[in-house]
Amino acid sequence: MKDIFKVLGNAKKYWHYGLLNVIFNLLSSVAGIFSLAATIPVLRFLFNSDKLITEKPEFHLNFDSVYNTVLYYLSDSVATYGKEKTLFYLGIGVVILFFFKNTFRYLALYFMVPFRAFSMRDRRMEAYKKILDLPISYYSEEKKGDILTRLSHDVQEVEYAIANSIEALIKILIFLSTLIFMHPQLSLFVLILLPLSGGLIAWIGKSLKKRAIKGQDKLGSLIALLDESISGIRIIKGFTLETFFRRRFDREQTTVTRLHVLVNRIRDLGSPLSETLGSIVFGILLLYGGTMVFNGEIDPEIFLGYLIIFSQILPPAKSLSTALYGVR
Repeated sequence: MKDIFKVLGNAKKYWHYGLLNVIFNLLSSVAGIFSLAATIPVLRFLFNSDKLITEKPEFHLNFDSVYNTVLYYLSDSVATYGKEKTLFYLGIGVVILFFFKNTFRYLALYFMVPFRAFSMRDRRMEAYKKILDLPISYYSEEKKGDILTRLSHDVQEVEYAIANSIEALIKILIFLSTLIFMHPQLSLFVLILLPLSGGLIAWIGKSLKKRAIKGQDKLGSLIALLDESISGIRIIKGFTLETFFRRRFDREQTTVTRLHVLVNRIRDLGSPLSETLGSIVFGILLLYGGTMVFNGEIDPEIFLGYLIIFSQILPPAKSLSTALYGVR
C-alpha cells in the first residue's frame, strides 16, 4: 500500500483530477448503497405489508430510525396512491439511483484518465532523465532490455494499479461503513475475518510480486538479446553464428515462458481463493444472522439487505489485492 501512496505523492500536481475522481467515486458508491438498501423496504412492502408503520417515528441517527422513517413514508404512499402505484414509484426510484450511480462512475473514470496519464508521463520522463544522468559504467552492467521493459511495461502496470486501487479502496470503505451502521454486531465478523483473508491474499501477492520481478528481469534479457541479434545481424551471418544465437534465444525464451506460466498460475489462484474466503465469511454471517432472524433479533428483510451489501465488498477487495502487487 505504501508504494501506491508514494506514486500518488509524486502525482500531486495533478491533484485536481485526483480530487474529482475521488468525489465522483464517493458519489457513485453512495448512490450504489442507496440503490441496494432500497431493496430492504421493498421486501417489507412486498411480503410484510401488514407491518408497515402508520405513525411517524421520532428520527435519530441510527439505522433503525432511518429504516422506520422510510417505512412510514412508504406506508403513507400506500394509503394515498395504493400498493400498485407505490410499487411503480419504487421501481422508478431504483432505476434513477442506478442511473446516478453509473453516471458518477463514468465521471470518476473520466477524470482518472488524465490523472494517471499525466502522472505516468512524468514518471517516464523522470526515469528517462535518470538514464541520461547515469554513468557509462552503469550500462556495462545493466542490460538495455531491462531499461526498455521498465520504461514501457512496468510503468503501464503502475498506471492501471493506481486507478484500480483508488476506486476499490473507496468502495470498500463506503460499503464497510454502511454495514457497521446497519448492524454493528454482525459487522464484527466482517471486521475480523476480512482482514485475515486480506492478509492471506496479500501474502500470495507478495509471492507473485517477487516472481513477477524476476520474470521482468528475464524478459529484459530476452529483449536485450533480440536487440543484440538485430544490431549485429551482419556479424552473426558473417561468422555463421545463427545456430548459437538460436539456441541462446531458445534458452532465454524457455526461462521466460516458465516464469510466465508460474506467475499466471499464482495470479489465477487469487480470484478463486478470495471468493472462497469471502464465501466462508458469508457462510458464517448467514449462520449467525439466520439464528438472529429465528430469535426475532433482526428482521429478515434487513438481514437479506445486509447480505446483499456485504456481497458488494468482495469485487473491490479482489481489485485492491491485484493492484497492490501491480505497483513495484
